[in-house]
Amino acid sequence: MKKLLIVLLIPLLLSSCSEQKNITKTEENSKNIKNEQVNKSDEEKEVSATNDKKDSNKKQEQKKLTDEKLEEYSKKTSEFVQNIGEAYSIVYEEFYDYNFDKKMEAVVFVQDMDNITDVYFLNVDGEKAEMLSTCNILNLSDDNNENDLNYDSAGSFKIEGFDYPIPFVYFERDDRENGYRLYHIEDDYIDYFVDTTPVSDVGTTEFIDIDNDGDYDLYELNKWGYDVFYYPLKTRYKFDDESAEYLSPYLDGGSIELGECPENPIDIVKEYMFLSYIKSNIKHYNEEAIDIENLDERLKELGMSEINLEYIFSYELLKKLAMQIPDRTEIIEMVYESGKDASVRIDPSIDNEVDKEKRLLYVLRKENKKWKIVDIEFVE
Repeated sequence: MKKLLIVLLIPLLLSSCSEQKNITKTEENSKNIKNEQVNKSDEEKEVSATNDKKDSNKKQEQKKLTDEKLEEYSKKTSEFVQNIGEAYSIVYEEFYDYNFDKKMEAVVFVQDMDNITDVYFLNVDGEKAEMLSTCNILNLSDDNNENDLNYDSAGSFKIEGFDYPIPFVYFERDDRENGYRLYHIEDDYIDYFVDTTPVSDVGTTEFIDIDNDGDYDLYELNKWGYDVFYYPLKTRYKFDDESAEYLSPYLDGGSIELGECPENPIDIVKEYMFLSYIKSNIKHYNEEAIDIENLDERLKELGMSEINLEYIFSYELLKKLAMQIPDRTEIIEMVYESGKDASVRIDPSIDNEVDKEKRLLYVLRKENKKWKIVDIEFVE
C-alpha cells in the first residue's frame, strides 16, 4: 500500500518541481527583461544626453561663429555703405541666412542725415558685401499735414508664419501717431508687404503676441482722423501660414466707437454715408464682410442696415464733408421737412468729382420721435 502511494505521488512531485522550475525560469526571464529595459533606458538616456550635448555644442558653435564673424560682417557692410556716399550711415543691420542657402546675408537700413532712405539686402559671405537687391524708403508726407513724416528707426521681430525675422522701419510722433513698414525677403529680393502708416495725422499700430510664443500673431490699427471721418475705428489684422504665403495679413474683425445717434435729417444722412463707406471698405481678403462691433447696429438704427454700393460716394467727397470745408457743405441740403416726413438731397455735381452723376434723394420718416431713412433714389 505504501509502495503504491509512493508510486502515485512521484508524478505529482515531478510535475510540481517542473512548474517551480518554470516559475523560477519565468522570474529570471522577467528580471532579465527588466534589466535589459533598464540598460536600454540608460542607453537611451546616454544617447539623449549626448544629443543634447551635441545640440548645445552646435548652438555654442553657431553662437561662437556669429560672434567671430560679426565684426567681419559689420566691416563689410560699413565698407559697402561708405561706397554709396559719405553722407550715408547705417541705422540698423541684421545678419541671417534669410533664403536658407547656407550663406550669410544682411539686411541694412541706411540714412542720409536724419532720414532713413533705403534698405539693402546683401550677401556678406564673400570677400566683400555684394548687393542682392534694394528698396527705396519714401518719406511720408501728406498734403494736409504741415510737417512731413519720416521713418526714424528700424529693427526686426518675429511674426507668425514666417521663418525669418521680419525687418521693419518705424516712426512715432507723440502718442497720437505711429506706423510701421514691414519687409519680406524672397530669394534674393527684398520689398515691403505691410504699411500701417496712418493716412491722416492721427493713428497708431500695436503688434500683439496672443500665445506668448515670441511671434506676433496680429496687429491692431487704431484710427480716428479724417480718413475714417473722425470715428474711432479699431481693426485687427491676423498673421498665419496662409497670410505669410500670400504676404497679406487678413482682416479679422474690429470695432467702432459711436456717439449718440444723430437727431436731425441732414446729420442722419451724413452719418449713414460715412458708415456705409467704412463698411464697404472693411472686408476679408475673400471679399466677405467682416463684423465690426457697433457698425451694423447703428446703420439699422439710421434706417437701412443693408448698403447699396451704387449709393456710396467717393472718399474725397466724404472727407470734405467730414472736414466741413465751407464750399463743400452745399453738396448736401434739406429739400423738405414737415411733420413726420423729410427729404435730403445730395448733389456731388457742385464739386465736379468722379461721382458727380450721383444725385441722390434720401427720404426720411419720423418713427417713435426718431428720424429714419426709408428710401434712397436717384434724381435728375
